[in-house]
Amino acid sequence: MAKIVGVFATGHAPNLVTTWERAGEDICRRTLEAMQELGRRIRAAGATTLITISNDHFNNFFLNNLPAYAIGVADEWTGPEDDLRYEKGLVRIPGSPALAKHIVQHLYEHEDFDPSVSHCLKLDHGTFVPVRYTFPDFDLPLIPTFQNCVQPPMPTLRRAAAFGAALRSAVESFPGDERVAVVGAGGMSHFIGVPEQGRINEDFDRLWVSLFERGDLAGLTSLTPRQMLSGGNGGEEIRNWIAAMGCAGGRPAEWLMYAPVPAWLIGMGVVDFHFTSSQPSAISSQQPSLS
Repeated sequence: MAKIVGVFATGHAPNLVTTWERAGEDICRRTLEAMQELGRRIRAAGATTLITISNDHFNNFFLNNLPAYAIGVADEWTGPEDDLRYEKGLVRIPGSPALAKHIVQHLYEHEDFDPSVSHCLKLDHGTFVPVRYTFPDFDLPLIPTFQNCVQPPMPTLRRAAAFGAALRSAVESFPGDERVAVVGAGGMSHFIGVPEQGRINEDFDRLWVSLFERGDLAGLTSLTPRQMLSGGNGGEEIRNWIAAMGCAGGRPAEWLMYAPVPAWLIGMGVVDFHFTSSQPSAISSQQPSLS
């Protein structure tokens, strides 16, 4: 049977590609080290497939058809779709269609989810950035999954956690021997396309850090609309991290890094939930640096 061999979460801002150097040497070093460590841990776990939980930014889905959840089932993906000025141009990433189609069918038959399905997505920064910094050779087969974090009405935070748990159930029911790593991608606080663009709410980020560090899934899914609004419209992407925690059974997160990065317009974080299908017990998390 297939196994989940690691669950992680990270920021996915396009500015990690377009304005990387503006963040300064120290932030660039810390971010690169954390992302590379995430990739190293996924490799060390023997992962054969990567599942991302992210959101599209109106590059594939728009107001005429905006699914709450979607799963890509193609043999291959291309990206980046949005203008990242990526030095290698358009790249190709292999898919994992047998597992992806099984996940969809399992969700239809056994879980309370009916995701949309796509055979021809082009990956925007929401998926491309975490893959680019963890697997720069783009050689690990990818199943991209999406939840709406950009346009109300959006799935509830509890629904996001349930989606992650449902993905885990679907993967573990697959009869193959795939070893799957899961990465939730988005956030942290940021304001995009609004008068406050560029502001980072460190208080919201500190709450985010604390709740994930403690493994407080109940606290996360109980965040109020007012609290969410304080993190900016981009802070709605906390759903992708909550889905990852749901996949990991509510385990606490080890923070590999956190820093407010005005040059990238975000609070940037990288975490490891230390979860595998064969090791469900909780592990205490490491205190992040909030400097």
